[in-house]
Formats: sequence, C-alpha cells, structure tokens
Amino acid sequence: MVIQFFDHTFIPDEASQPQGDGALLVPVESLPDGWFDQPPRLLAVEVDGVPRVFTGGGRLSYSDSKAGTEEFAGWSYWERDASFDCRPGAAYVNLVVLAPGYDVANWPS
Repeated sequence: MVIQFFDHTFIPDEASQPQGDGALLVPVESLPDGWFDQPPRLLAVEVDGVPRVFTGGGRLSYSDSKAGTEEFAGWSYWERDASFDCRPGAAYVNLVVLAPGYDVANWPS
C-alpha cells in the first residue's frame, strides 16, 4: 500500500518554516478495511514520485491535564533514516494515521 502525500492534509510546523516540518494527517477511513486492527510498522509514501518509508505505529493521544481527559488521536510514524533526506534543512514529517472518526479540524495547532 502506497500513500500519496498530496492526497492528505499537511499541517506545517510554523516554528520550522521555511524548512517544511509538520504533520501529514491520513484518515484511517482512507486505508484498507481492518487496517486499525493491526497497524503496520512501516508505511510507504510517495512525494512527487519519490518513495519515502515511515516507521512506527505507536499510539498517539492528547491529554488535557486541567480537564483530566485523554483523547486517542491515531498512530504516529516518522521517516526511516534510509529514505530520509539528511541534508541540512531537510523536513521532518510526522505521518499520523488518524483514529476512526477523528476530525482533522480537531488537530492541535
């Protein structure tokens, strides 16, 4: 399965501009059925036809300590060193497969 980078929402990290760091938000509903039952450790992504490999799949949650709540947001992946452009100024992208029903509009800014 290959995810097309530009088919999904990218939220830039304003502090890193113009470097291009940020989060790529991929709704789990856009992936094959049953994906979230056993998320893979590696995800292949294409950016302008260039393959990039992301690894991880750890659960990502956001906590509101004042309210005492925690919300499951999805699964987090980071680019694997072998496919990462290690030149100075290369972007760090956190690929997040959003939990079922998680609204992209709720992503923290």
